[in-house]
Amino acid sequence: MEELKKWIRSRYAPKVLIISSFEARAIIQKSNLSPAELLQPFTYISHSFTVKTLTSTINCPSVKIDVVDTLECRMNDRILTDNPPQISWDGCYVHGPKDIKQFLSKDTTPWFTAWQQAFLKSLNHSPHELIDMPLAIVYMASTTDLDPLATFQTLSRSQALPQLYHQKIYDGTCPKVFLLFHDVGTSSLKNAEVLQIFEKMQKSLAPSLCHWQCINSVTEPSLNHWGPEKGQSISSSDCFQLQMFIDELLMREIVPYIERALKTLDNILEQKRRGLKNSIKSIFGKKNVEFSFQYGGVEHVTRLIADLAFLCGDYDLAVNNYRSACNEFKNLKAWPHAASASEMQALCVVMLGGDNREVEYALDTAYTLYQRAGEQALLLRCAIITKYVFQGMENYRKLAQKLMNAGNDAREIQVAYPLFMEQTALAYLKIRPAYFRKYAFYQVLAGDEYRKIQLVKHALNCYYSASHIYKDKKYDFVMMHLEHMLGRFCYYLEMYAEAVHFFLSLSSSPKLLIHNDQHQKKIINELISTVAKWTSLPIPQDYDPINKNSIPFHPDGKPLLNFLLPKIKQYSVRLPQDKVVTSGKDNSSGISVTWGSLLSQVSGSSHLTEEFDVFDSNKEMKGIRSFHIGETVEVSILTHNPLDLMLIIEDVQVIVEYEDESGIVNMTSLDKLELSPKIDKTVTLEFSPQKPGKLKIRGVKWNYSGVFYGVYNFSELIYEIIPESSSVSASFLQFPDSLLHGQIQEVQIKVTNQVINPINDLCITFSHPFMFGKSQIKLGDLNEGEEKVVDIWLRGEFIGFHTIKFLITYLSQGILRYTRVQSVFEVKPSVKIQTRYESSWKNPNENILQLFVQPAFNAELSLKQLSSLTNHSLRIIKTLGKEIFYLAVKTGDEAQNIIFEQDWLEPVDVKSGFCWEVKEALKKFTNSDPGLDLLISWELIINQTRVQGHHYLLNLSLYQDKQAIPLRMVIDAPSEISHDFSATPVLLIPVKLSLKSLNEKSQSFNLEAYDSNVQINEKDIQKPPHLWWSGNTCTRFEKMDSGEIKIIEFTALVTEPGCYNLNRFCFTFDSEITKKCVFPYQHQILIN
Repeated sequence: MEELKKWIRSRYAPKVLIISSFEARAIIQKSNLSPAELLQPFTYISHSFTVKTLTSTINCPSVKIDVVDTLECRMNDRILTDNPPQISWDGCYVHGPKDIKQFLSKDTTPWFTAWQQAFLKSLNHSPHELIDMPLAIVYMASTTDLDPLATFQTLSRSQALPQLYHQKIYDGTCPKVFLLFHDVGTSSLKNAEVLQIFEKMQKSLAPSLCHWQCINSVTEPSLNHWGPEKGQSISSSDCFQLQMFIDELLMREIVPYIERALKTLDNILEQKRRGLKNSIKSIFGKKNVEFSFQYGGVEHVTRLIADLAFLCGDYDLAVNNYRSACNEFKNLKAWPHAASASEMQALCVVMLGGDNREVEYALDTAYTLYQRAGEQALLLRCAIITKYVFQGMENYRKLAQKLMNAGNDAREIQVAYPLFMEQTALAYLKIRPAYFRKYAFYQVLAGDEYRKIQLVKHALNCYYSASHIYKDKKYDFVMMHLEHMLGRFCYYLEMYAEAVHFFLSLSSSPKLLIHNDQHQKKIINELISTVAKWTSLPIPQDYDPINKNSIPFHPDGKPLLNFLLPKIKQYSVRLPQDKVVTSGKDNSSGISVTWGSLLSQVSGSSHLTEEFDVFDSNKEMKGIRSFHIGETVEVSILTHNPLDLMLIIEDVQVIVEYEDESGIVNMTSLDKLELSPKIDKTVTLEFSPQKPGKLKIRGVKWNYSGVFYGVYNFSELIYEIIPESSSVSASFLQFPDSLLHGQIQEVQIKVTNQVINPINDLCITFSHPFMFGKSQIKLGDLNEGEEKVVDIWLRGEFIGFHTIKFLITYLSQGILRYTRVQSVFEVKPSVKIQTRYESSWKNPNENILQLFVQPAFNAELSLKQLSSLTNHSLRIIKTLGKEIFYLAVKTGDEAQNIIFEQDWLEPVDVKSGFCWEVKEALKKFTNSDPGLDLLISWELIINQTRVQGHHYLLNLSLYQDKQAIPLRMVIDAPSEISHDFSATPVLLIPVKLSLKSLNEKSQSFNLEAYDSNVQINEKDIQKPPHLWWSGNTCTRFEKMDSGEIKIIEFTALVTEPGCYNLNRFCFTFDSEITKKCVFPYQHQILIN
């Protein structure tokens, strides 16, 4: 509150009027001062003094006198234009709670402070109040006047006083003092002559009221009280005399005048109130009484007593008289007078330390009365006083509301609304906790109103202050509006680089895409026109003060901007060694292997492992990569047009430069790129360096509308350019897009050496060895410009897409280099093959292979040859048509082929070993266990086209049931017998049983032969007729070795014709004594 009281004392200081002659003003003007400015530094009286008022003696520790040389101070309309905000792009702005203290530590709105001072000063000396009435008048003349005495007499005439004195509002009987100036520097008068003039003055005028002062008598530099370039001619002695003059003026004239005036006014007031006329007024009211605010009237006297008491510091006397005057004015409907009295009443309560509610009520009353009177200027003054009072109370919540109301209620004063909205915003910022969004909102309101009255720099400051609150806080649409207006403001203020910054930010906003194409087009066009205006300057600004970075310019004078349209979704740099020569369909789901697995087969290639890991994982390689002079680098850019309108860019180029900023780079550019709305398009650009050294790929640039270059910066990409050397190119002369499963075809790869130097140790390593029968081919050396064609057999295996990779490695000038080639092709179904491989029940040394072969589509199939690729002999048991074959397979014999057509010849290259190589590669690829390996050669006729192929059936193993018996049993007995039971009632059937052990270890078991009327297990069903066994039906086998064969003979007995199952044998193994094992098949014999 002390700061508030200090402001009140300063605002309502005793005033002294200066009236000077032309000559006096002229000699004062030599020091660049006005008469009031000359005395102003000496108006602070620091010593204490006392003033006797009507009720008490007031001790004044100090006082500040306000000196004025006119009572008519007009408002400077250009005060805001002359005091614009100083925009500091990196200055202290509010982003959050941590910034408030530093932000508010200084005057955040100095233009408002300047306007407020000028505005309050312009309202001084209002005709409805007396607080600004001068308490003394100082007349100034100069010895250079023709007749100084006559000049003083002319100046002091009542007709020369201001209008308020003629209207009898101000007291014309106040002290009048005469000050004679003598210009020591220019006057020709001697001191004696000056004294004569002064004595003449004293005789004609009161001696105590006359003073004379030397001026412009400086001989050496003295303390400057006025600031730079002012008061240089005023000496220290001159200053001392001026200080003494002000002291005497206060103590001898002003203080006695106040004391006399208070007594006189009190007497007048007492007489007036006791009179008959006033008694009638108090009884019947003052509704019909004509109001005249002049010296001597009751209301005037009451107000003057209050104002004099206030200036003396007797606030108790002042507040009572203000309250009384306010009531009198209200009865007379003198609303401005009543409002002013209520306003002063509030300040008295503040100075007395009274209740804040009483202060608020008095100010609200004054505000309401000013509103009723239609005095918007005085209403704003009341709002300013309220601002100071509530700031002293630290009641910022109410202050914000009152400032907002004042701005809305004083719309006739153009600058009022934006100024007070700005102060409202600051009030919300001072509330604890601060209202950040309200602060930003009212800043925007103020900025918009500033824009309307052409105070663009003030609008820019408001919008920019608000933008820090909304930035990065999910207020994208608000930020779009702010940045749009900020760009326009900067353009209006010819701050083109800053305007470009905001338009660029706006063009990259994701919320721009939500707007229609017309709005998008407007934003882009404004950016283009701003850049065009900027670059049309003789020397365009090349520094962005917002981002604090320089703006590069192209040699053609166009700037390179971070214009993000079209958007670069992704980019990739392909060095020569990154390129892969690809043929066939692109199918990422195809069966493939890693490049690293191929590299591992090449000796001396460990230093390339990291690079090949990048190829396989699509990760970025760490460190600096290298390539050779003259080799072409591809930069692929995926562009996207997010707008709803067509984007056209031109002259698209990669930005490439050497570290030492010298070096030639051959570069290709895209002349024109048209992007339809919402469309992606991939652009590939190329360049080839022509000099060794370190090279940087900065990004990509494009020309937009012929006005500027858009730039997209890459992350730092540095490469080492090394001297040129030969490289090998490779291509497929013939490689199928597809093969049938099993189909064999010869393919060719051509490798060519560049015409630079010979290469050594040329080697081709490829994936899918099961299709080629091998994984590597060594070709030796290759001279300059030499080419070589490599023939390789290829066989379709594993239905689906396959990505076959070829890694060509070689030594060029002693450096291991490589070329990568790949082909994607499809293996289609050709033949469907089903097999069942079981044990033979007739020969323990043979197995039965059931083969079912049919075409996978509509074609004619014929088998040409069946070949065993292991130590198994093949024998056809029978065939069912052209599709089902039963083969007897015997282990341990020399491999044999089954040829179905004697005139069919296997291809020579295949016969010479290709099929064996493929077999070994397939077995290694599938990690299969050893078993029967079968090669099926076939031919398909498809639309009169003959296609031959080979199918591999590898590692065929016998069918094994999980519950299988570890024995092979073969029953040797007739299948049909004719017998006359009438002649011989019992038929004896000889049965030979062959047993072969299939267990890996020796095993022991019991064999029992059961009659048909005895149930062996739950699944055994007894039905007549029955058979019996004769002789020993139980046999014990001890430690039968693996593969050992034993033969046992039995005799079966039957007594009637019928069909009998001879398989009535049950095995009990020592490992599972409780379990009886029976072979699941039946051996039928028909007895007729």
